[in-house]
Amino acid sequence: MKHLIIIMMIIVSFSSSDTTSSEAPYSATSPILTSTGQPTSSSSISTISCGSPDKSDEIVDVTFSPNRTFFFNAPFDINYMTFFKVRHPEYRRIAYRVSLEKSEKSTIVLPESNGMMEEKDWDGNVKIGYTEFEFDKLNFKNDSITIEWVNIPKEAQREAGFECFAVWFGEEVTPKNHTLKVQYNS
Repeated sequence: MKHLIIIMMIIVSFSSSDTTSSEAPYSATSPILTSTGQPTSSSSISTISCGSPDKSDEIVDVTFSPNRTFFFNAPFDINYMTFFKVRHPEYRRIAYRVSLEKSEKSTIVLPESNGMMEEKDWDGNVKIGYTEFEFDKLNFKNDSITIEWVNIPKEAQREAGFECFAVWFGEEVTPKNHTLKVQYNS
């Protein structure tokens, strides 16, 4: 109990002290500002600088392996996990997000739908798999994987993580994208 009172006294003394800074104290409703002083479109609070997307900076090209069709091979009565590769030949940091277009009975799983690659990373693995299901050609013919990516702003801190995705994929940025068709081999 004594420790709780001491902690509360410390909190009260910090919150009631006058600030010597000309800036208003940070509050939960304060907008997050980019390095240019403009508020971001993200409503989350962060001490990490996400940078601000540069629309004039062309988004780098990325390749995939496989490039057109991703195959899931039988047996389908097991849980299975594999990956596809994202190749990044440029010396730029990128952020990517993956989405699935699935049939009603599809059990495709994507453990991590967002990722980042630093400029020294030539390729990365995106995990994908499925949980056991009963395969029927009629019900599994329109599945696909779509990958979207953008450059990470140059001024974004190295520590910038997934909380910056709302900024990097904001309304003012049109990401590049690529779609892989999913095919099942029974």
